[in-house]
Amino acid sequence: MYIFLSLCHVLLNCIKFKLRIGLNWDFLSLPISLGMFQAKTGEKRCQKKECNDEENRADQLQGQLTGVDVKPTLGTVGVPGLCPSSDRRAPLESTQQLIQFQKYQIEEKKRIELEKKQEEELHDRVRLESARAALLIERQHAKLNKQLRRHLDSTNVQLAQTHKQQKPDIERGCIDDSFFSKFNTCSR
Repeated sequence: MYIFLSLCHVLLNCIKFKLRIGLNWDFLSLPISLGMFQAKTGEKRCQKKECNDEENRADQLQGQLTGVDVKPTLGTVGVPGLCPSSDRRAPLESTQQLIQFQKYQIEEKKRIELEKKQEEELHDRVRLESARAALLIERQHAKLNKQLRRHLDSTNVQLAQTHKQQKPDIERGCIDDSFFSKFNTCSR
């Protein structure tokens, strides 16, 4: 697509140039223009390839100097050991640093797991204590209800006894006129 647009752009520029200088353009001169365009694009491709190769070499050198592996290029990708200069191993210091870093990661992971375990234990203790407190409150509430019920029952018994003492005539069989005066009080 890009090549087609570039070709159209070159053709339009060629036609404009010929019209500007007063020449008639014809389709016979187009193949010559196409050949020039192809030659120009070929030169551009070669320049881009050379530029990429130079950048790749510079990246390789920089990677070798710093010990950091940059992205592999097409020239360096291949079977390990094929090019011994690019198949260098990290120096002893970097392997020791790597081991230290891995030990640090392991210790950090253990520390985080220990913190999580302690946090879970703390939550378990809090849940257990709250359950115990709730059970204790429930028992106290049941005990208080039982005491209140006993008190109510004893009060009811006392009321019944006082009521019984105030109305002794009914149980003994002594009924007087005051008893019958309570009935038939309305005119019906």
